[in-house]
Amino acid sequence: MAVAGAGGVEVRSDLDSRMWYCGHVIDLKADNTLVIAFEADTLPSKGYPPEKVRKPPRWSPAELEKFDPQPGSEVECKINATESTPSAWAVATVRSVKRGFYFMELGNSSESIREKEQLRPLSPATSVAAEDLKQEMFKLPMQLYSWVSLPDAAGCFGHIEEQSGVLHVGVAPQKGHLRIVGNLKAIQRAKLLLDVHVRHQSQIKDFQDRREKRLKILEEKRNRLEGTSFKHSTEFQIDPSFVARVIGKSGEAIRAVEAKYDCNVRIINSDDPDEDRTIRIFANTLESLQKAKAEVEYIEEAIPVKPSMNSWILGRQGKTIRGFESHANLVYARLDRDNELLVLCGTRIAVDDAVAMFETHMMYCPVFQDMHTEMEDIVRRLEEYGDWNARWEISLNRDDDAEPPAQSKAKGKGNAKGGAKSGAGNTNGKNGKSHGKGQDWWWEEKPAARAPRGRGKGSKNEDRWDEAQAGGYPEEETPPETTKGAGKSGRAGGRPRYVQKDTSAAKAEAPAEKASPPVVPSVRRMGKKGVRS
Repeated sequence: MAVAGAGGVEVRSDLDSRMWYCGHVIDLKADNTLVIAFEADTLPSKGYPPEKVRKPPRWSPAELEKFDPQPGSEVECKINATESTPSAWAVATVRSVKRGFYFMELGNSSESIREKEQLRPLSPATSVAAEDLKQEMFKLPMQLYSWVSLPDAAGCFGHIEEQSGVLHVGVAPQKGHLRIVGNLKAIQRAKLLLDVHVRHQSQIKDFQDRREKRLKILEEKRNRLEGTSFKHSTEFQIDPSFVARVIGKSGEAIRAVEAKYDCNVRIINSDDPDEDRTIRIFANTLESLQKAKAEVEYIEEAIPVKPSMNSWILGRQGKTIRGFESHANLVYARLDRDNELLVLCGTRIAVDDAVAMFETHMMYCPVFQDMHTEMEDIVRRLEEYGDWNARWEISLNRDDDAEPPAQSKAKGKGNAKGGAKSGAGNTNGKNGKSHGKGQDWWWEEKPAARAPRGRGKGSKNEDRWDEAQAGGYPEEETPPETTKGAGKSGRAGGRPRYVQKDTSAAKAEAPAEKASPPVVPSVRRMGKKGVRS
């Protein structure tokens, strides 16, 4: 239930008025006139005779619980404050009660609707007796001179006014004194309560002073022990696996950060090697503190990734994920396929940059999937019309970030490289041979400049197209499908003997005939013991 503020008083404009305005005493004049101030200065401070002033009634919780206004009964109704008038309590009559709402008739015949919390029983309190009105001073200890101006002191004074029944407890004009206004009995109780408050407040003030001194000593000792006298500090935890990276080889990394930002970096030891390590940084400016923290605060963050995004994130032969890792200066970036996560590790700034880069990159995945599907449909339709070179021609402009084809397998006793990257070709050596399946991805670079090579055990030479022989393929011809050669040390010692054309249409019209190999000009080659033809 809303009741007048603790320690306040209520005044009326004239003796016949049944409306009491809420205010508080600020002074007692020699003629016993009470100077009253009102909330928010809605009315100017003014002197009132004691017969127009009363203490607000005090109701116990039990009395308020029993309070049950009925139609026809008189109660006091709360009048809210306006811009020109303070809040007040006015006598009103209950006309009816409906669903918890009280329909009231005020003294001026106006009607109003109120809830129970805005009502209180009719006050039996009478005006202040002028003959009993006194004023006394209470001296405070010196350490509490500054305390009286704090909000905590105002709360204590209000509590004393409510508990003792005095009209006013406040700061007197005389320094270090409190003024108490009321009757003798109320003033005596107020002094007893003030003694309790003052004793405890003195102990609290003494504790605060000792704490400030101890904190200052602690700060001085900490600065001396840690070799720092900086103004600002921060503290955070990192995984113990990053400690070595923060320190660097022989402490080079941590010393570089300290020199760069004029700061002090401390790594707190821990008894548990698996427990997160605490790092404290001290600096003279907040800017230096934040920059130093950005270089030593290593974190690991995981981004959920759908399995359909794996190839797009990795890129061709891992080019995309490695490129983002390098550009963002990450410690590592890896794709956890089992848990469908992209794990990023590095400084907090680096990880934030990488997260933004990968999220932006993943936005384009659906677009490129649609592009790939559309192109596959076009190639399929071209092949239906007999254009069997369409897929090979498109592969010449294949995006570097596209997923690589299935890796070919290499077999052989030696170190064979002949067909590991060729589509349908194979190269045989004495001690090694390799086979490749799939598309001719090596063909993207220089189709006529180099043939597949094979290397056997102990061979360091490569077989190349001779400039005189490799004149290039005609546009209507396909790359060579077979290159055979034999070498003593396993190298592909032979050169291509013919260029195989697409004769699928010719075979359908006439019986197959063995094609005669073209005449190849002889080339002088260097042997072990000199020039040979």
